[in-house]
Amino acid sequence: MPFAKSLLTVSARAFDRLHMEQIQLGASSNIGIYLMPEHLKRLHGAKGRSANLVIASNLEILEKLQRKEVDLAFMEWWDGRN
Repeated sequence: MPFAKSLLTVSARAFDRLHMEQIQLGASSNIGIYLMPEHLKRLHGAKGRSANLVIASNLEILEKLQRKEVDLAFMEWWDGRN
C-alpha cells in the first residue's frame, strides 16, 4: 500500500506542475529524441504553456529529479529496475 500512496502523491504533484506556465522536463535519450518532440509541440501550442526538456542518461535524469531540477522525468531502465 505505501507504493500506491507514493504513486498517487507523485501523480498529484505532476498534475499540479502541468498547470504552471513553465515546466521542467527530463528524459532519457530514446524517449527525449523519439517520443517527446510531438508531445512538446502540443504543450507549446497550449495557451500560456511552455516546457524545457533536458535529455541525458537515465542516471543523470534520476539525479536531476531527486534534486528537483526537473518537475517530471521520463526514463527507461535496462538493468532490471522496477
